[in-house]
Amino acid sequence: MEGTTARKGQRRIGARRSDRDKQDDHVEEKWADPSVIGFLLALVALAFVDRGVAVWASHLPGGIVNAALFVTAFGVSTYMFAVSGTVALWAFLARQGTRDARLRERWTRVAHAAVFFFAAIAASGIAVQTIKHVVGRARPTLLEAVGSFAFHPLSWPNSYASFPSGHTTSAFAAATALSLLAPRWRVPWLAAATAIALSRVVVGQHYPTDILAGAALGTVVTTAVARDFLARGLHLRLSHLEDSRHGP
Repeated sequence: MEGTTARKGQRRIGARRSDRDKQDDHVEEKWADPSVIGFLLALVALAFVDRGVAVWASHLPGGIVNAALFVTAFGVSTYMFAVSGTVALWAFLARQGTRDARLRERWTRVAHAAVFFFAAIAASGIAVQTIKHVVGRARPTLLEAVGSFAFHPLSWPNSYASFPSGHTTSAFAAATALSLLAPRWRVPWLAAATAIALSRVVVGQHYPTDILAGAALGTVVTTAVARDFLARGLHLRLSHLEDSRHGP
């Protein structure tokens, strides 16, 4: 009996170790992902050109800067919340106002898609604002005074909220959400987000590393929100995420 009990105990310990090994391997695989490595390498590489790009942007003609100011306005999240919130409310009311099963299903999908978009923008916004003020990087407007790598951690002034770019984070969160909901339009969505990101450099509010980090943050947070929505069984047509969740 004692020998049997000892063997069972060893098997349990072995199983727990196996589970821990699998978790460790999973973490290592994540860090070894080519996209993660590529992002880190790009971040380091861009750090060497941050100052030069900021100086170049400060000497651009007024017409180009004005055009960039127009583009950059589309990175503000206020209208994104307003539109998605309005659509969600409208769809909910429309669903409540019909007894047709097909229409109720359709309006449910519209409502959930709008709520998903709203949640993606909100989650990415909270993430970027938290990181901004924890890091406290000086904006390019302070380049001559403090340089391109000046940091005041846990700082609240907007002049020390450069990394990551909030406009870029919102733009890529929106582009990722819309790409998941309407994959056929993925290229235009991402092109628009990229234009917004570049405009932030042109208007002298961010460095290249800021917009790269913002693009990555918006994409990652939105993907995580999408997976959470799918796990909760909400009505979203994100087939490629569902396929990746179930595995090959």
